[in-house]
Amino acid sequence: MQNENVQALKNEIVEHLNAYIQEDFKAGTSLGTVYIDGDEDLTIRINVSCHNLNFKNFWGGEWQSTWDISHRFGTDTFTCVGRIKVNNHYFELGNI
Repeated sequence: MQNENVQALKNEIVEHLNAYIQEDFKAGTSLGTVYIDGDEDLTIRINVSCHNLNFKNFWGGEWQSTWDISHRFGTDTFTCVGRIKVNNHYFELGNI
């Protein structure tokens, strides 16, 4: 794939990722990134991270996901592998 095609693909993915984050996550808590590597064997990595803290109500949470999409140019074969980490913490006034 030519360099300008890869950049156009990345821009389109970033646009859709930003729309997804804006629609499905609380404003100001989340970030998405896109990395593309390769030429004939293309690997796309999409990261989504959300940190939502509410210390006034004694809780905090974090969402981290990574999605790796692999594609061999000239084929219809795609592979997608995802990993999600969720961390939550609830506490009482005495154990801050």
